[in-house]
Amino acid sequence: MLGVYQFTGTPQVELTNTTDDGTADEDVAFTSVAFQKLPGKPKDMVVAMGDAYTSGERSGDYYHVSDRDHGEISWNACRRSPNAWPRKVTLPNQTHTVGALA
Repeated sequence: MLGVYQFTGTPQVELTNTTDDGTADEDVAFTSVAFQKLPGKPKDMVVAMGDAYTSGERSGDYYHVSDRDHGEISWNACRRSPNAWPRKVTLPNQTHTVGALA
């Protein structure tokens, strides 16, 4: 989750590969975007952005979807694991880790 936002109407996202030079001739890979209606603003939020270390690379027990074709040229190269540090964090006043709460 990257944030909690108040929307009116139907939210939408527009993605483009147009760059400042205006050529739009390079492919850009986008990940998925989702909106989830919440009953209210969450008490706690965690945003863990980063690299392979944040995703859990080298920590083992990888999610299958991110571990396909390991070592092949088409490999994702950033495997995700439930052993990643953001999933092991326990927030203040919580008794469970972020991973357990998710």
